[in-house]
Amino acid sequence: MGELRWGTYEKRIKRNLKQYGIKDFRANHAICKGFGDSAPSKPIFKYKWQEKLADNLLLKKILLKWFYEQNNAIWQRTIRLLRERAQKEYQWVDIDVLPETTKHGCQTTVMLKGKEISLYYLECYKRIEIFSHYIDFKEVESVLEIGGGFGANIHLLSHLYPTIQNFYIVDLPTIQSIACYYLDSFNIPYSIGVPKHVDLLWNSYSFEEMDVKIVESYMAQINTDKICLSIADKSNKAEEIVNRKMPLRQVEEGYFVGRYGG
Repeated sequence: MGELRWGTYEKRIKRNLKQYGIKDFRANHAICKGFGDSAPSKPIFKYKWQEKLADNLLLKKILLKWFYEQNNAIWQRTIRLLRERAQKEYQWVDIDVLPETTKHGCQTTVMLKGKEISLYYLECYKRIEIFSHYIDFKEVESVLEIGGGFGANIHLLSHLYPTIQNFYIVDLPTIQSIACYYLDSFNIPYSIGVPKHVDLLWNSYSFEEMDVKIVESYMAQINTDKICLSIADKSNKAEEIVNRKMPLRQVEEGYFVGRYGG
C-alpha cells in the first residue's frame, strides 16, 4: 500500500515538473505539495481524468471559479495567521546569520526585522537551534538527511556550520532531483545515497510517513554516531525502530537526539 501511495505521489510531481518546469518551483503547489513550502491557490487532482474534467470550459465557468476563489481565500487567511504568529514567535532569531531563504519563488514569507524570510526556513532554523544544545555541530563533518525535501535544511546547516564538509541526501528520485537543483544553485556540494559511515543522521517527519519495513531497512544500513530526529505522529513506531539502533532522548516535544556515549 505504501509503495503504491508513494508511486502515485512521485508520478504527480514528475508530471507537473514536465508541464510547468522547475524554475520558481517553490511558487508552484502542483509541484511542491507534500514536500515544499508553496501556498496552494488551485486544486490538486489525484487522477488524470479529474484534470481533464476540470478543463471542461463549462465546469470552469460554473464551478471551478468559485472553488478557486474559496480555496485561495482560505490559504490567504492561513498565511496571514502564520505570518502574525511568526512575527511574535521568531523575534529571537538573528536574521543576519541566515542565508538567502526565498530563492526559486518562495511566497510563504514573513517580514522579520525588516527582512523577508521564508516561514519554512524559520521552522528549520528553530529545529537546528534546539538540536544545537545537544549536538555540537562544529564537530560534525558529515550529515545524511533522509526525506529532506527540496534541501532547505542542508542549505541552512551548510551556511551556519561550514565545518560540515559532506552532505548526503536520500529521497524519492523526483524530489531528490529538485533538491539537487536547489543545492546546486547555492554551490553546496553533496552526494546521493547512504555512505558507509556518517557523523550525523537527520530526519524531520519523514520516517513517520514510511512503512515500518522501510525505516528498519534504513536503520540497518546506516552507520552513524549521532541522530537528530523529529516526529509528530508516533503511530508507525518509527521512534521505537530508531531507538533500537541508538538510544534516543526526547529533548523537547517531538524532538529526539541519539548519540553513542550518552
